[in-house]
Amino acid sequence: MRIYLNYTALFISILLLWGNSSAQTTEVFSYTGSEQSWTVPAGVTSIDVKLWGAGGGGEYNFSSGGSGAFVKGTLAVNSGETYKIVVGGGGIKANTSGTANGGYGGGGKSGNYSAGGGGYSGIFINSVTQANTKAIAGGGGGSAPSAATTRGGAGGGPNGTQGGNTGGGGGTTSAGGAASGNSSTAGSLLSGGNGGSGGGGGGGYFGGGGGGNNKAGGGGSSFTTPLTSVTNTVGTVRTDGATAQAPGSGESGYVAGVGNGGKTKADGGNGLIIITYTVSISADYFCELSNISKTTWCAGETANVNIKVKNAGTQNWTAGDNVKLIAKWDNGSWVEGSAITLNAGADNTYSVSMTAPATGTHTLSFDLKKGSDMFSANTNGIGPGNSVLSNNAITVNGLPTANAGGNKSVSCLGSVQLGINANIASMAASCTNNTNLTNAGGTQGITLVKTPDFENATSATYNYNDYASNIMTAVQGSSFNLELTVSGSPKYYGVWIDWNNDGTFQAGEFIANGQISSGSAVVIPVTVPVSAASANCRMRIRTQGTSFSSGNACTKLYAETEDYTVRVGNSYTYSWSPSDFLNAVNISDPTVTNITENKTYTLEVTDTKTGCKATDNAAVTVTPSSLTSSLAVSSNNICHGSSVTLSGTVSNASGSWTLDLSNGGGAVSGTGNSSWSKSVTPAATTTYSISSITGGGCAGAAAATQTVTLPSKGTALAGNNEEATCYLSGNNPVYFYAPSGNYIGSINPNGRTGSVTMSTIVGSPAIQGACDVPSDPKYLTAYMGRVTHVDGSGLAGTGDVDVILAYSNSELLALQGEAGDGTGGSTPGNTVDDITDLANPLLGITKVGGDGSLCSGNNVSYLSTGGGVLNVTPAISDARYVSFSVPDFSSFYMHGANANSPLPITLTSFTVFCEDKINLMWKTATETNVSHFEILRSRNGQLWEVVTTVDAVGNSTTENSYITTDATGMETMYYKLRSVDNDGTREDFQPVSVTCHTAVMWNIHPAPASEKVTLTIHSDRDIADVLVVTDLNGRSAIVRSVDLKTGVNIIIVDIDSLTEGSYMVNMQNSTDYKPLRLIKMN
Repeated sequence: MRIYLNYTALFISILLLWGNSSAQTTEVFSYTGSEQSWTVPAGVTSIDVKLWGAGGGGEYNFSSGGSGAFVKGTLAVNSGETYKIVVGGGGIKANTSGTANGGYGGGGKSGNYSAGGGGYSGIFINSVTQANTKAIAGGGGGSAPSAATTRGGAGGGPNGTQGGNTGGGGGTTSAGGAASGNSSTAGSLLSGGNGGSGGGGGGGYFGGGGGGNNKAGGGGSSFTTPLTSVTNTVGTVRTDGATAQAPGSGESGYVAGVGNGGKTKADGGNGLIIITYTVSISADYFCELSNISKTTWCAGETANVNIKVKNAGTQNWTAGDNVKLIAKWDNGSWVEGSAITLNAGADNTYSVSMTAPATGTHTLSFDLKKGSDMFSANTNGIGPGNSVLSNNAITVNGLPTANAGGNKSVSCLGSVQLGINANIASMAASCTNNTNLTNAGGTQGITLVKTPDFENATSATYNYNDYASNIMTAVQGSSFNLELTVSGSPKYYGVWIDWNNDGTFQAGEFIANGQISSGSAVVIPVTVPVSAASANCRMRIRTQGTSFSSGNACTKLYAETEDYTVRVGNSYTYSWSPSDFLNAVNISDPTVTNITENKTYTLEVTDTKTGCKATDNAAVTVTPSSLTSSLAVSSNNICHGSSVTLSGTVSNASGSWTLDLSNGGGAVSGTGNSSWSKSVTPAATTTYSISSITGGGCAGAAAATQTVTLPSKGTALAGNNEEATCYLSGNNPVYFYAPSGNYIGSINPNGRTGSVTMSTIVGSPAIQGACDVPSDPKYLTAYMGRVTHVDGSGLAGTGDVDVILAYSNSELLALQGEAGDGTGGSTPGNTVDDITDLANPLLGITKVGGDGSLCSGNNVSYLSTGGGVLNVTPAISDARYVSFSVPDFSSFYMHGANANSPLPITLTSFTVFCEDKINLMWKTATETNVSHFEILRSRNGQLWEVVTTVDAVGNSTTENSYITTDATGMETMYYKLRSVDNDGTREDFQPVSVTCHTAVMWNIHPAPASEKVTLTIHSDRDIADVLVVTDLNGRSAIVRSVDLKTGVNIIIVDIDSLTEGSYMVNMQNSTDYKPLRLIKMN
């Protein structure tokens, strides 16, 4: 075994030396039983050597073996040479029967009842042969039975001595020692002779001869020829059976027992070789490493180790040199640390991060490397002379035990214990009055009490002293030494420890009783019982002039009494996190109380003696309470923009509760067993669930899920014969997408509710003339190929809704091709329908009632629109929209309504309908220099007559409404509106037709009226109905039951309570009576 010693190192310092410097290094080779190798470092030209040959073994009854020789000198060497090292083994002692082996290194085997010879210790170049020998210290001969004088011969200095009672001869520098009869053999090259019935010869350059009958073996010779400054000392012998001390025991590095001749019944001492050399070199890369910052570790700990690095070479180390500090544990892999840049002669501190191995004593080694070249390899321009030096005394402490107690499950607001009970109990009281334990008088007593954890010097008087603050920490089953010193005359001592911490010292707790001289110390071994309590146990120490018995712990005596603490259990501290719901955080077994949510607790245990820490986790799962809620949804299929209502009923609630809905559903709160609801507007198909429900801090059980499905949203407009049905509610737009994902339009119901269906007919643009009127270019209007029908029969409530209808730029361009771009197009007589601005087109809507068919007797009205580029997500390219507001639905035709018309009027609607008379209504958006309006009537659409004239507002930028009447006829009639300007300019607007049926007739007069109106009602049968008067927003103003008889019925209605304005009069149940208009004026 080789040990490196560096005498230039400071306390726990490591030096790696290379460059223009020198350092003395000592390498120690102890006995291993096999060859060892050593290579001469670069820069080494000579070595100082010390060799001790091994001693011979001792005989069983009388005699001892001879000691090995000691050799010292200087040997010239060359860098890189390899030397073989043989460290001799001690001769084996004699057996009561049979032979004994000689030691490794040529020790001779003994005969019966005798001991083996000791082996030589030698240094050889390249291989172990006599020709390659550089130095040898001979081994001692083995002893023989019969008498003390039959001791073994001593190892040579240079020649070995003869074995006792004329045993085997000592080896010389030129020949082996002679045999001495009885089948003994002579010594030979590097080997001692075997004994006949005597001791074996010692190994040497030439071995000692074997002993004959009852004769000892001779010592082997030494060899020092290549050495200079030689010391060559022959070994020693004893004739009294005692140990023969080897020479050179005063040399530095000598280890007790090395080379000794074995006394009776003892093996000889093993040999030893010490090589000391000085490296003196000059190199570019030369360094000193020192000052290890961390020598105590915890198992598994990762920390930076700081090392002082000095560039003692001639070359500056730059970043390009790529010099790094490296380190390793034991024989593990090297770990890279800091990169090093240092100028020659400079030093700095660098670090490497290391992770400690398992508990125990380990070696931590350091080196440098340049690129991939290790400094210690001394290659590629590095060195020469670099070597790895290590600190082989690094302590790695074990970790404390952390036990969080495992995972737990507990009901909400319940309690559960974590960890394990490892707490240290407080010290129990002992005796009724500790201060009354000592009789007065005397000045002698205890002067010092010492344990591995404390040292307490006392006043040495007969008193009671409480030193319980001095604590010795130990675990069950462990041992420690208690050292006690007293003063005065010889004393008796007694020691008690209350292991069960019950306040009483039982007989089994009386652990020591004995006598001690004044000023002397006694060491008392103490073993902690496995059954000892985890507690601060009281340790009582008493001294007096007479012996103690177990029952004297609490008796009043002329005695010194001192109390100390033995803390049994551990030296740990505990810390729990988080602290939520815990009754304590610094004990080993806290209790979780009133817990309402799942928690994972971490226990950190610290050993206060070593600072090592360990952690463990325990997850506490809170089982849900019986609190629960159902979950329903008002509709599982909706349109984009529609809202649905999530609802449910909470059960098993004892107080207030809160539930959270997933996927943006929000939170709902309530009290007790109650119902709840929440409106949501999903942006896509969404599955809702109750993600949590809590009451009184406790989580309830999860409920079922509900999925609300929305149609897919594509990137195209709806095609021909596509439709979508949506449920409307609220005050936000609802977007209609066909099942294909194609977009149709949107409706904001403005508070109205119900189902609405949108459908599309998509084709080419068409031209529509006046119904039943011979072709007249003035009455031709081009309309877009996209017609939208809206069925609102399922929509409840009254009031306008906001509508958006989509169309494409290509459809607009096709419409322009028919309507014209300002030149009339296919409708040259009607330039009002021209599309003059494709970027900002002005479009109107013709609303056709009934089934939406043109020229089928359906009511027709005109609507002005807004519009722009369609903005929906996902985007639809090349798409635009028109927007308008209507109280009800039908089919909608889009066509041009040129804002650049030469007429100074913008007409937004012209409506004709039947009551007892024909009512004509129109609205204007703007008027400029308008004189009046004329109503023209025709039975055939060709011949027209003016039936009435209505004055115009004249100039206006706000909407104006007009109404007039004409007598009712049973045939189809045509009406058109004419605008007459102040300068006489006239413009006729497109005619409309109306057909009034008189099978069942009713009328109202006067019109207008202020207080009462009279209804004349014709009925063809007896019926009961409900008369309803509504305002134009559909709100009921008068509701009255009526009984109609066959024939004419006169009903007077009081309208005094109505505010001024227009109203509609309807029969609620009968479809025979068309609505009448009532105008109230104050």
